[in-house]
Amino acid sequence: LASQVLDSATDLPQLKDLWEKLDAKERKLPAVIAHAAWKYAQYHDAATACSLIATCWSDINTLPENIRPPLLITLDLAMSGADESWLKRIEQTHNQAPEDPMLTYLAGRVCEQHQILGRAQMLLDQIVRNEQLSAALRQRALLALAKMAEDSNDAEKAAAYYKEAALLFNA
Repeated sequence: LASQVLDSATDLPQLKDLWEKLDAKERKLPAVIAHAAWKYAQYHDAATACSLIATCWSDINTLPENIRPPLLITLDLAMSGADESWLKRIEQTHNQAPEDPMLTYLAGRVCEQHQILGRAQMLLDQIVRNEQLSAALRQRALLALAKMAEDSNDAEKAAAYYKEAALLFNA
């Protein structure tokens, strides 16, 4: 029901109002937090999306499979709102589950966001080169690498990453 209430928002101020009107118990439920964070990200309020995700981040590795992936994808979409506390938060979680490809990807993205480019490159390359992972996740990593190459004025490298992402899309 809370998700339906949040879905009725037609703009950011209305979403904020609806979120505040939800019962305090509902606002603590990971499923409701995940949905609200997604809505905030859709309305380009990345900072609020990240702060909502932070409230349940300590449980991220134990959340049910119907909540965890959407929460992680939302964090990726809201990465521009990830302040420096997310560096430590994601790194600690990644260290607890280093085999988790989504956490590796997010660790790369947060490093990119905070200009720790060598580490970002290494982590994102791990994702790209692991052919056992989904094409979608590998594409996301390639697009992040392409943006990093563009930001460093390496058009040739960026073009190569974009081409590789396109080939994955057509595979």
